[in-house]
Amino acid sequence: VRPLPEFTGALAYRLPGFREGLEAARRLTQWGGARLLRLLDPSEASMLYGVDGAVLMVEVEAPDRGLLEAMEGYVEKVASASGGSRVEGVYEKWARARYMYDEHVRQLWSAGLWVDTIDTAAPWSRVEDLNRRLLEDLAGIPGVVAVMSHAGHFYSGGASLYHTVVMERRLDTYWRVWSRVAEAVRQLGASITHQHGWGLLRKPYLGFLGGNHRVFCRVKNALDPGNVLNPHGISSRCSWVG
Repeated sequence: VRPLPEFTGALAYRLPGFREGLEAARRLTQWGGARLLRLLDPSEASMLYGVDGAVLMVEVEAPDRGLLEAMEGYVEKVASASGGSRVEGVYEKWARARYMYDEHVRQLWSAGLWVDTIDTAAPWSRVEDLNRRLLEDLAGIPGVVAVMSHAGHFYSGGASLYHTVVMERRLDTYWRVWSRVAEAVRQLGASITHQHGWGLLRKPYLGFLGGNHRVFCRVKNALDPGNVLNPHGISSRCSWVG
């Protein structure tokens, strides 16, 4: 628990492409001064905000106005070095609709469509390839209406991606989407989940975790040796771990 910041700032930049946006996001992440970073791939920036190019949104906070202005100046410097220029209105529109996902899902459902957002993660050296691969592969599936993506969480070693897929209400299309995601993740050495956890949808892909799966199973077996908690969930694949 800490006091609310006295001064906050929100900036948004248009960049030539996702690669340039990633470079700026990486530098800002490893600097450590940004409270929030969100990088929209051109697919999402165009579809939701009518912007040609990628969009990087940045929030900063400080206990002193002078410090805040200095931080905003550094953000400007980093974004400009990647070819970025300020864009107005995008951050405000995003902030207003940030937590309206359920409403958007209902609207698409009423139009006869399904939507799913799949989170993945990868090291910096593979984030761009993973994003491009998923956009191309998922868009080519029969029944998929639209695909867009953004990077939403950033770390010193990599970032997470969110690909939102709008599709016809067809189970074969839905499972094909997940199969393509799994194959891309496996081939590129990425992760098929991020902070949203595993769940039954990802149960078939637990093997992708390698040694991490063993750690999970050993903890589960130590805390719940009788497998009483959610016995048919993802832990049902832990019986082989001693």
